Amino acid sequence: MTAATGTGGIDAARRAEIAAAFREQGVFCRNRDAHFTAAVVEAAAGEIEDGGALLDLVVAGFDGDPLRKALPLRVAGALHALVLAGRADDLAVYYEAADVEPDTDALRKAMAPLWEAEAPLFARYIAKPPQTNEIRRAAALLPGFSKIAAISNGPLDLLELGASAGMLLGWDRFRYEYKVGRDVVARWGESDAVIETAWRGAQPPALHAPIEVRRRAGCDLHPFDLSDPDQLLHARSYIWPENTARRALFDKAVEKTLRCPLMWKKPTRCHGWKRPCRTGPKTLRPWFIIRSLRRIFLRNNWRASRRCSKRRARPQRLRRRSHGFASSRSRS
Repeated sequence: MTAATGTGGIDAARRAEIAAAFREQGVFCRNRDAHFTAAVVEAAAGEIEDGGALLDLVVAGFDGDPLRKALPLRVAGALHALVLAGRADDLAVYYEAADVEPDTDALRKAMAPLWEAEAPLFARYIAKPPQTNEIRRAAALLPGFSKIAAISNGPLDLLELGASAGMLLGWDRFRYEYKVGRDVVARWGESDAVIETAWRGAQPPALHAPIEVRRRAGCDLHPFDLSDPDQLLHARSYIWPENTARRALFDKAVEKTLRCPLMWKKPTRCHGWKRPCRTGPKTLRPWFIIRSLRRIFLRNNWRASRRCSKRRARPQRLRRRSHGFASSRSRS
């Protein structure tokens, strides 16, 4: 027996799975008041359900769980990139009014000529996982930085795992405001770029000022160079169009990151992230290891390290070698 196939001989069950992932992503976006992005991925879902050109692109360039690997966001990022680059005039009309939810059928009509005309760009986006470069995650890390600075009584040496563009490594170049309702209950830093955070739970900890950062190092399997216009466009394309405040903060963060001296290492093996620690002058001060999405990144790397490294790096060893370990989880 063979599985039923749809348009172009594509397995019907696989097509239904992909379309369902786009529909579920739309629900996720609506639950976070991102109605425009929800309409975009739902329009793409309709294209897939009808066996259109997008389905051919996905089948040719993607394999795996479409929801877990964020396939809908890859496609949405590619569409946004075309608008930002001025290569999708008909579609740009809707993006200019992203605070208004567009008609899904109208979106599909505007997208229709792009699937084939811009096939190489879609193929690039579909092949690589999205990188959000969400600087607001630093608000969850700042209390940890403050605590470690108070304990160490000296400057911090930072190593970020999965640094992407390295934007979080410049966390000390922002002003932070922690709010309960409309009231600011804690502040830190002086900057024209402000990260505002809603605080829940007990009173926020005391934030020590100033905190000196001596060295910053980052590593990533797919690092971004924000000085490259094409890579900067790629990073900006993953900011949802309706989120203008986040886009404005991102643009300020880019300026600060480009002025921030970083040591950079692209790991060549699963345990290659250790190497930036050995860069630079010898020092007895340990590094402060940070990762903003610890469960996603480190869990897999520890598993890989046990397969690839004779020394079998373990979480306990990682913590002993670092002065502290800070992590955060973001819903954005």
